Amino acid sequence: MMSVGKVMQEYNHAKQILEQMELQYTEDFHKAQTLTNSLFSSEFKKASITKSYNEMYTVARRQMDYNLLVKKDEAIFQFGYERKNGRINELRYAFFECPIVYPSYGDFLDGINYTTEEVGDAFLSEYEDWKERCRDNLVDEGKTKINPVSIRYDYSEAQYAGIKHPVSHFHIGENNEIRIPTKKIITPFSFVTFVLRNVYYQDWKRLIHTQAFSENYYKGKGNCQDIKNNHFSPDEEKDFYMM
Repeated sequence: MMSVGKVMQEYNHAKQILEQMELQYTEDFHKAQTLTNSLFSSEFKKASITKSYNEMYTVARRQMDYNLLVKKDEAIFQFGYERKNGRINELRYAFFECPIVYPSYGDFLDGINYTTEEVGDAFLSEYEDWKERCRDNLVDEGKTKINPVSIRYDYSEAQYAGIKHPVSHFHIGENNEIRIPTKKIITPFSFVTFVLRNVYYQDWKRLIHTQAFSENYYKGKGNCQDIKNNHFSPDEEKDFYMM
């Protein structure tokens, strides 16, 4: 299993590749100090189980329940771990696409009787403030995407139940019973590279054949440890799994 130091190292590596992709982000520095699951609010944890995706996302934004917020599209990344007897026994990473369809900057200016030709970027900060104030209202009004993307990764030794519940797996979408097993222990960096490849495909495609980016990107899989046999049964070996 990864050490805490390795998790922190891979988290910092993940931020570096986001920067290589020119995906600017806001970081919650308090959560970044330890990356423990306990730093996420009880309100968010409850909403993730009992509320809709849109409501869960608005709670996450209101409570700042994220490690990284991508400025381009307001998607959020979460990273966390738990320890038992001094070693990590649980990992949880998540990517949640912003479900809200915001009016464009041009539409915002039109509402205050200006055009981009007249004022350029002069009202961008006001536009961002307006989005912050109106987020809950836009969700209530149904101005949201039909199928926002969510990708989660879980590693839990306590919940391991052989082929019925893999110790290491991905969730794609909001159906918790979709568990895609993997025979690797995924790092924060490899999780981010998986998201970049599949969610930010156009940006990824533009850079994947450039030397600096590709050399960094391909480190993701190689940095993942194999699952030991006591947490990967013969039945799981015969089944479909990632890596």
